[in-house]
Amino acid sequence: MNRHFYGFQDKHGYFDIIKDDTALKLINFGLIRLKRGEEVELESGPFEIGLVILSGECDVRCEGENFRGLGDRKDVFSGKPTTVYIPRDSSYRVTAVGDGLMEAAVCKVRADKKYQPFVVTPD
Repeated sequence: MNRHFYGFQDKHGYFDIIKDDTALKLINFGLIRLKRGEEVELESGPFEIGLVILSGECDVRCEGENFRGLGDRKDVFSGKPTTVYIPRDSSYRVTAVGDGLMEAAVCKVRADKKYQPFVVTPD
């Protein structure tokens, strides 16, 4: 069995954790870490994305949709997450709006079809 270990990177903005050049060819994984007022603009490319808000609060804009005030968990142990579905071939922007650090997992899977963005609430 081949094992990969991915260490914590204390950065802000977006950074890849697992990308195409690894043994995992169909999925990629990244992390967004932002302080209040910081934002990132990204492209989904050939991936559909589950943007799982790990902590903090953010606004997400994608494909003309503007989802505001999402998240607001203190950390991953403080309740269920909010997730935003980002379709393939889309530009999207994430802006931290709450106090403290906003972190979101960027879970990417290759996709053939493009759907509309939507929010999955903790309920």
